[in-house]
Amino acid sequence: MRSLTRSSKEPLPEEINHRINSLTTYSASKVVFCKYFTNDTFLAIFVYASNFANEIRQSRRELEAVASKFVGRS
Repeated sequence: MRSLTRSSKEPLPEEINHRINSLTTYSASKVVFCKYFTNDTFLAIFVYASNFANEIRQSRRELEAVASKFVGRS
């Protein structure tokens, strides 16, 4: 596993910036996020949690699609 430490002068990777922008809807939330979660460890946890939530939503959609094929069958 790679180290999560970096120089504070380095910009965040574009992928992480994109995820923060897409997952953080309100500008007030962005301010709170940037103020309290600039530490790489917290950022990594946030990205991991958002990925996990997306996988759960995708799995649920797939399960619902399969289940809908069986609705009405006896």
